[in-house]
Amino acid sequence: MKIAFQLVAEALDGQGLTLPPAKRAEVTLLAYDLLIEGLPQAKVLRFVKAAAA
Repeated sequence: MKIAFQLVAEALDGQGLTLPPAKRAEVTLLAYDLLIEGLPQAKVLRFVKAAAA
């Protein structure tokens, strides 16, 4: 399983999206929590993309 940091980095950088450092950290922490709770990576990835839009 990818770690949350990698998932967020690939999602944002791959789409050319940027977030301020504080917001990126918040999204990464939330992605970590969602992954730990058992949400599929695809759903977490959609969340990350929506947060950056």
